[in-house]
Amino acid sequence: MPASGSAKRFPTRYGYCQIFPDRVELVREDATGRLLARLYARGRHRSLLVYFMLFCGFLLGAAVAILIENYFLFLFLGFFTVISLFGMWENRDVSFAAVIPRETIERGAYHPAVEGQARAGFTLWFRKDGRLFRRKISLPSILHHGQSIAEAAVRIMREEGLISQEPD
Repeated sequence: MPASGSAKRFPTRYGYCQIFPDRVELVREDATGRLLARLYARGRHRSLLVYFMLFCGFLLGAAVAILIENYFLFLFLGFFTVISLFGMWENRDVSFAAVIPRETIERGAYHPAVEGQARAGFTLWFRKDGRLFRRKISLPSILHHGQSIAEAAVRIMREEGLISQEPD
């Protein structure tokens, strides 16, 4: 493990991101972060499992709605069945990896905050077992000095070569 002086660090939504010469580590330190770490401890398949369970529940509900001849409920639950399938499809390449080796990172991007809609963050694309995955890193909100943290995080990520030098 490198010396503490060789790593750069910035806060994230649930903890902090530490950038070492050979890897990027995401550490979760609050209660929500610990819950997420436990939920996603074995990889991305648990998030797909949640969507699959929703899909099965909505599908079962839609089947029961047909049996009791409630077509409005069938359409309502059918709509959410399709939404859960869409969620599984959209999250097929999302990773919850806590440690990403630097040599596997292909590119990174910064996403600025959109007031009232989204917080600032980064997306790192990396290869694992021949597949391209993306890891999203959310930064703290504006209530927690998010603007200054975002500026410092962008500077660190650009210095480390994880995102391009041109502003988005």
